[in-house]
Amino acid sequence: MSDVRIDGWLREAEDEAFLKELQRPRLPKAFKTFARPAEILPEETHQLEDQGPMGSCQGHGIASCTEQLNYIATAGDRTQLSNIFAYLATQKIDGLLGSDRGSTISGGVKLATENGICPLVNAPYPNPVRYPNGNQQRSILSQSNYAAGAPFKVRSSVGIRSHEQALEWIGGGGVISLGIFWPPRIEAISGRKTATAAARGGGGHAIAGLGYRRNGNLIFANSHNYWLDITPSAFESMLRHQWTVCIGLSDMANPKPRDLSWLKESRRNRLAIKPELWQ
Repeated sequence: MSDVRIDGWLREAEDEAFLKELQRPRLPKAFKTFARPAEILPEETHQLEDQGPMGSCQGHGIASCTEQLNYIATAGDRTQLSNIFAYLATQKIDGLLGSDRGSTISGGVKLATENGICPLVNAPYPNPVRYPNGNQQRSILSQSNYAAGAPFKVRSSVGIRSHEQALEWIGGGGVISLGIFWPPRIEAISGRKTATAAARGGGGHAIAGLGYRRNGNLIFANSHNYWLDITPSAFESMLRHQWTVCIGLSDMANPKPRDLSWLKESRRNRLAIKPELWQ
C-alpha cells in the first residue's frame, strides 16, 4: 500500500539534541494508576484532511495533535488549525523553508510549544494543492498568524516508550506525534485500515495518535484522509526501530490525567444512530 507522498518527515534533519530533551521526561506515575476509559474514539470529533502531493505530513500531524488537545482542554471546542502554517513555520525553524522538502517533528514541537498554530481560517490549505510561492509564504507566515497561534500552545512532552504508555497517555487526555518509516504492512481488518507490522525501510511519514480501541489498537489520523489503527505488536516493533520518534504532548505544563467521561456521553448524545461506537 502506498500514499501520494512518503517523504514528508525528514528524520535525517531532526534536531537530535532537542529530541533527546523531548524524550527525557517520563510518563507521570498518575497516568499509571488512574482508571482510563476503555476506549477513546476520535473519529466523530476530529476532521481528517488530505495533504495531497505535498510533503506536509508533519504539519498536518502537529496541527491534528494540537486540535485534539484543545478539544479536550475546552470540553468541546473543535477549532481547526492551519496545517499549511504548521508546515511552513516548522520548515522555517528547520532551515528548510523555500521548497517542498518536508519537515521535522522536533521543529513542529518547537513551533507548538514556543508559539502555537493559528486557526485554519487564517491560512487555508492550498486548493489545488501546491507548495506556496514566496509571496504566499510571507502571507501565511505573517506576524498576525503567529500571534493567532498563541491560544493553542502545547506546554509539555513525554517520551512514549511502550504500547501501554501510549494507552495511558492518550487515555488521560494526551496525544502522540509519531514519525516512522512508511509504509508499514497495512491490512483491512473489520473494515478498518490496520498496521500489523512495522516497515523495515522506505520514506518517512508523520501521523497523529489521538485514540485507541477496546482491543488495544491505537488510532492515528493519517493526513492521506484516513484513520489508521496500529496493533500493539506493530507499535512495539515501530518503537524498537532506532529511527522512530514518538513524543507524547500535552497542553498542561505539569500533565495529569483528565476525566474524559464527558467525551463518551457527548458522543452518545450526538451519535444516537451509531451506538456501537461505545458498546
